Amino acid sequence: EGGGGGLRMGAELQERFIGLACTFCPEDVLPFLASHDGYRLEHALAACRASGVVSAAAFVLERMGATEQGVGLMLKDVGEKLRALEAAMAHSEAGPPAPLTPQSAAETHVPGGPKRASEGGVGAEGYLEDGQRRARVLAAIREVEAASRLAMELC
Repeated sequence: EGGGGGLRMGAELQERFIGLACTFCPEDVLPFLASHDGYRLEHALAACRASGVVSAAAFVLERMGATEQGVGLMLKDVGEKLRALEAAMAHSEAGPPAPLTPQSAAETHVPGGPKRASEGGVGAEGYLEDGQRRARVLAAIREVEAASRLAMELC
């Protein structure tokens, strides 16, 4: 009933933990599911799907005998992440958006916010700084790599 060595938990406690982990620490869900076996698979799958913890949902599907469905879920997630990465890279290569006209910048300026186009800024719509853009691209790459590794393990 628990697995994972140490403290043994009943199914209800494990299921509560899974639901909370999906919400507050999704990166811990898959290791927990892999090291415990006292929870109901249907409950774990519902919690993972509701919270968007794809790798854990795929793992549960595999445990339920629906390996193809689990791999399909992972591939769909990888595809979405690749499209997001491509969009981020395309935006990065295109550079910042053209400055707004002084009139539209004046209409959208927020005091204390970005400079107006007439002041040399890009207006309230702005754009991500290069460092922020790079960080998002790198995060997407790491997610794609992790999803790819998991999909390969499931095959």
